[in-house]
Amino acid sequence: MRVQRIGRGKKTRFLDSTDQIGIQLKCTCVASIEEDVDNIKYDLEVKSHNDLVDRIRYKASIPLFLILVVLPDDVDKWVTVRDEEIALAKAAYWYRPDITQNFTPNKSRQRITIPKTNKLDLDFIKQQFVNLF
Repeated sequence: MRVQRIGRGKKTRFLDSTDQIGIQLKCTCVASIEEDVDNIKYDLEVKSHNDLVDRIRYKASIPLFLILVVLPDDVDKWVTVRDEEIALAKAAYWYRPDITQNFTPNKSRQRITIPKTNKLDLDFIKQQFVNLF
């Protein structure tokens, strides 16, 4: 996040903000999720799940979000490269557990449900800074 400041001589300067969010990035294929009209269900590693819950429960100064990139099962369709663009196929979704979420006692994986309304878009980070800070 950048902060704009007017300096000496009325020159505009951009500085890094002290506001930060953490991103845990995961990538999977359609065959590895369950999908219905409203939700994506994904089996997240226990450690990754508990890291997310830990940041919520103890109100960490740097919030942590999961970004789940879902790619087609056909590897040849994952990425399209053009002269002026590199595009990933399918979609990405963000997830952050709510305050009532507990650490899982599971040994390897924890199923999470991500609403499809949490589709990652260009306003995601900007909106999170508005909501959190």
